[in-house]
Amino acid sequence: MVYGDGDGRLMHDFTGAIDVVGHEMTHGVTQYESALVYLGESGALNESLSDVFGILAKQRRLNLDAASSDWLIGVGILISPNPLPTGVLCRGLRDMLNPGTAYRGLPFGDDPQPATYADRYAGSDDNGGVHINSGILNKVFATYAVAVGGNAWETPGHVWYKAATGAGLPSTATFAQFKAITLEVARQIDAATLPALQYAWATVGI
Repeated sequence: MVYGDGDGRLMHDFTGAIDVVGHEMTHGVTQYESALVYLGESGALNESLSDVFGILAKQRRLNLDAASSDWLIGVGILISPNPLPTGVLCRGLRDMLNPGTAYRGLPFGDDPQPATYADRYAGSDDNGGVHINSGILNKVFATYAVAVGGNAWETPGHVWYKAATGAGLPSTATFAQFKAITLEVARQIDAATLPALQYAWATVGI
């Protein structure tokens, strides 16, 4: 696996964040268990699954429940300008609970992730926005976990893992197809969390 050691100017070593390490390892699981096509919505789902299990590794390692987590991926990877100019943000690589707010005004631009399906990226760059539109699904999971409460690696994590690996997810899955599968899996695992999951999907307009 190749992570990259950063350039010392814009980014530090990518192995410096346990969630980034977990993210990359999850790609291996997805490749063999889900075989999601790395393009468009299925590719964005692929990326989001890696963020989900990356953040769960971080939360479990630090013993953080859903309410206590910062939901940031890659804290400390970006090198913050010093001093930090007014209006510039440098919080992490991605904010799962609030997509599009992880960084702003850095040399490579602003965090491009949308928080709703209506605002999704529809262009051809980034394999159809796999790293961009993954923020929509990240918000669904984070919102669900916070609404359920407790440890996100318990019920929400179990729902996501079964939905991704054991519930007939097609390799070209759309966000809507993944929604349907997560709702069915949640019914099986803990139906009491269904309202929280339905609310989470509604917050992104799916």
